[in-house]
Amino acid sequence: ACPYGAPQYNAAKGHMTKCDGCHDRVADGKKPICVESCPLRALDFGPIDELRKKHGELAAVAPLPRAHFTKPNIV
Repeated sequence: ACPYGAPQYNAAKGHMTKCDGCHDRVADGKKPICVESCPLRALDFGPIDELRKKHGELAAVAPLPRAHFTKPNIV
């Protein structure tokens, strides 16, 4: 589902490699490319406390299990 080709098959290791959250970009103070390029601005990235201050505490998303069970890092 990643349009940036992050999940790729690593033949040497014999398994898939996944998104690393654009570790190099984040280390340089930038946001992951998916966040910066999201046309609807539906994605954000940062420390969860800052995101909750910015977007609110609501983490309930139907039909997912209730947030107090799963403790998601989404707002």
